[in-house]
Amino acid sequence: MLPLLHLDFEYGTDVATGLPVPICMSARTDEWEQCFALLVDPPKSWPIPIENFIVTGWHAWAESQCIEALGWEQAPFWIDPAAEFMVVTNRPKRPSRALYKAMRHIGIEPPHSDEYKAAMQGLAQNHTELTDRDVQNLMAYCSSDTWCSLQLWDWIVKHPFEREDVNSNRLLHALIRGKYSEIMGRAMFHGMPIDFEKADYIRENKPDLISHVTRQAADAYPEIFEGESFNALGFTSYLERLGVLEGWPTTLKGKLRTDKETLRRYADRFPQFRLLAELQGLRGVLSRYDLEFYGNRARTLPSLFWTVTGRGNPTNTKFLWSLPRVFRGLAKAEPGMKLVVADYKSAEIMVAACLMQDPKMIAAYLEDDFYIAFGLLTGMTLEEAREARHMLKQAVLGNSFGQSARGLAKVLGCDQGKAGWLLHILRTAFRQWHLRTRAHLNRVKAGDPIYTPLGWRLDLG
Repeated sequence: MLPLLHLDFEYGTDVATGLPVPICMSARTDEWEQCFALLVDPPKSWPIPIENFIVTGWHAWAESQCIEALGWEQAPFWIDPAAEFMVVTNRPKRPSRALYKAMRHIGIEPPHSDEYKAAMQGLAQNHTELTDRDVQNLMAYCSSDTWCSLQLWDWIVKHPFEREDVNSNRLLHALIRGKYSEIMGRAMFHGMPIDFEKADYIRENKPDLISHVTRQAADAYPEIFEGESFNALGFTSYLERLGVLEGWPTTLKGKLRTDKETLRRYADRFPQFRLLAELQGLRGVLSRYDLEFYGNRARTLPSLFWTVTGRGNPTNTKFLWSLPRVFRGLAKAEPGMKLVVADYKSAEIMVAACLMQDPKMIAAYLEDDFYIAFGLLTGMTLEEAREARHMLKQAVLGNSFGQSARGLAKVLGCDQGKAGWLLHILRTAFRQWHLRTRAHLNRVKAGDPIYTPLGWRLDLG
């Protein structure tokens, strides 16, 4: 195995572009450490033989951006100790992944106070007016961060997982996460090309746009809106008239849910909810819209490995692809380029089928329409499967989230017996998927942890 090189940059931010301005770099192994000043006349390429190391960086996406800013070639191998720390400590009450808080979690006091750390970070942002002494102080501070990273890594490797099959692939998983972090850093650096004039127009005219959308909603649903205000009593009456008030989801405070996701759940059965769902979603997003862009580039922090399963979790009002579909028109290919937005169709079904190794479910996914293929497996004719597609889809999606026959009956507007029959034929058609899912659920109920394919431990019992 190649030796590890712990890397850290101190950098400011170019106010015009939002890009990092590297000031200095610390590179540390178990045996030596070097610091490099980068603000004035930085090296044209790596000052150390980077191909001889696995590079680590606490939040490696930040180091990756600095490397892009310097025009250096990215290191071939990466590990993000912050991600590995989160994997090891992924419990119901997991500690902060901030460097100094992570140090305190493992019982080592950081070399500086939180106030000093904040002062150094503030000093770096003043990169256009740094003195030689400022740069020396930043280099010393940068050196202390790689020392922290080294201590944390030593602690991480001394904490193996309980399951040997997870432990045996630990380095591979770490390299995959590290590469992902490096790639996301590059993606953040280069940003998403957007129509900045439209993006700026939305930002400057938010109140008028919210008012316009609300008037559209009021015109379409006069009993739910009074002027530009949502009428809770009117919404209650509306649901009662449709016969869906009983069992309608509520908030923790007992109020009827009016969010886009709740409305969309009922839209297949009641198409009139579809427009309301989109308008409600648009009103909510516009009120919080804060897309970050510099010139014709949108950039946002992806919050890598933020969730308990290791997924990224960018702020949905700052990240273009988390905004409603109508905002996707802000993405704009540059001259001579084409922009492609691609996604996997019904990816959750294929993931579940592969994890549970159910050959019938995999085969059904590979057909033109999974839900019709499911219907055919139950003995339905093609015409019957097409007519029942909506119910079959709701059964699959609802069962995946633990929905009972009673809950499914409310969504479909049918009796509980029919909903129970739908769940029964689903579990019969994909028996291996059902039995293995049930076995996992029983282990969780017994208090046993489960692991994702990349080693994230989940305590759900």
